[in-house]
Amino acid sequence: MSSTPFFSIVMPTYNRTESLLKAVNSVLGQTFSDFELIIVNNYDQAVSLPLEDKRIRILKENEKGASFARNKGIKNANGNFICFLDDDDLYLENHLQVLFELIERNNKEVGLYRTFCSIESSKGVFKDQPFVLSKSQELRLNHVMTILLTMHCVCCHRDIFAKFKFDTSLSVAEDYHLWGRIVADYLLFEAPVITAIYNKTEDSISSASLDSYYKHIEVFLKIFSTPEIKKMLDVRIANNRLFTYYNLILQCYLTELSLRKFIQALFKSVSYKPSYLFRLEPYKLFVKYFIVKFKKRNDSQMGN
Repeated sequence: MSSTPFFSIVMPTYNRTESLLKAVNSVLGQTFSDFELIIVNNYDQAVSLPLEDKRIRILKENEKGASFARNKGIKNANGNFICFLDDDDLYLENHLQVLFELIERNNKEVGLYRTFCSIESSKGVFKDQPFVLSKSQELRLNHVMTILLTMHCVCCHRDIFAKFKFDTSLSVAEDYHLWGRIVADYLLFEAPVITAIYNKTEDSISSASLDSYYKHIEVFLKIFSTPEIKKMLDVRIANNRLFTYYNLILQCYLTELSLRKFIQALFKSVSYKPSYLFRLEPYKLFVKYFIVKFKKRNDSQMGN
């Protein structure tokens, strides 16, 4: 490895020794070998790996949260292009080679580079992400806000991180908050190749929940109010993403909502997509909500 590797790979970890080892081995198995791997330990106990490789460095970050860990990794990176990998995801052996060729084809332009992934939605069940590419650089921000752009499929020139970092105040969607700000200023380059595996099983840190959906809404409202993004983003795309989260809340967590939260979610869904008012679905949800609540009230009274 040269003193200035082509890639620096930043990997935050928190007390997941078995999955960490698999993730590390997926990096060491790359066909492109000019890289350094920076593991940033966010746990109180030291990380111990049963292997030795001069390309691996292990750092400690006392502030809890993956964004703190990623920012520390970025700060200590020596490579000209910085990649990311969570400790429960995997690179396929072609990942860095595909990125290297994409970067070379674009003359090492300072920008955001991305590949595609295979999604593990349940143990042993995989589905390749469809190859949907941006139609033009002018539409790149609209594109990023309508697709799945996972952490481990992204690579950025190091100069970008002199201006942008992960927002450590966010607990969800911190990646999209960063990607949005980056592509508002820099070009986007894509390679339609599957190069990584994204773990989206129930024990993944990115698993959905009611609280997570509300937090995502807060973060995307923050993203869409950023002046540079607001100026460049089609409002219909912003509204559609917010509608999607409120609709997921209604579809997946209807029985957990208070009356106030139910009415709010229904109202927000309609406000972000007025055509929703003319579909049968919201009226079915309205009836279902009150039937479920009425049944629960009766069951409770009978129990008393």
